[in-house]
Amino acid sequence: MPDWERKVSEERARREASIAKLEPKLKALPTELPLSSQKLPSELLTDREIEITERYTVPELLAALKARKVSVEEVTRAFLRRAVVAHEAASEPRITNME
Repeated sequence: MPDWERKVSEERARREASIAKLEPKLKALPTELPLSSQKLPSELLTDREIEITERYTVPELLAALKARKVSVEEVTRAFLRRAVVAHEAASEPRITNME
């Protein structure tokens, strides 16, 4: 195996191990992704994560943090989990029926 393939393989394994540590576990992506994946986060994330990542503007989120309506850890986890959903949907090779 060439050195670059080994490095890629190691990084993929590291990424997958990191994603596996997410709590609560993410639901699996649908077998066939829809052509528009805008609703995908609402199918895979918790209601609270959707609220945190979609409801607030940046100033509103900062105000909610200051008022302790949300915690820094909760916000970080919500955006991390949303990023994982986007990453998995964008990088997962899937066969789509294009008839």
